Amino acid sequence: MLYAAYGSNLHPQRLLRRTPSASFLGTARVAGLSLAFHKRGRDGSGKCSIADDSRGGAGVFVAVYALCRDDRRRLDDIEGVGSGYAHAAIEVPGFGRCYTYRADPGYVEDGLAPFDWYHELVLLGCLRHAFPEPYRAAIEAVGSRPDPDPARRARHRRILAVMRGGGP
Repeated sequence: MLYAAYGSNLHPQRLLRRTPSASFLGTARVAGLSLAFHKRGRDGSGKCSIADDSRGGAGVFVAVYALCRDDRRRLDDIEGVGSGYAHAAIEVPGFGRCYTYRADPGYVEDGLAPFDWYHELVLLGCLRHAFPEPYRAAIEAVGSRPDPDPARRARHRRILAVMRGGGP
């Protein structure tokens, strides 16, 4: 199954921690969509989703991975399908129809800020895939905030340290 990652699952190390079968296939730009940190997470912070972009913006950049069915189910559970995210299918140039996740309308809230570690997960994925500088700069410009949960913050800081060090 082809999965189009656009947010915190962009980086292969992050996705492999969650879905061991993930195999990176390539990247693409999907016109007509935009990236937003407007999905209210279980922790109250802003998480990524994709939104329709009728203004003709830069589109959204995705990393396409092949996943086995069991890992797709595992990722559905991790992402919260049915309690914040819903399945979506998008046409990705060069890859065809890919599945991804979109925020359920009841979980969309403008003005949310992501936690700083989540924001960095997205940025490291963009850097890893060499997404264009204007796209990365727009994501860098999104305000973030510290995570008030010290255990969660420490756990994600460890993951980020590994990702900054290289690897698959």
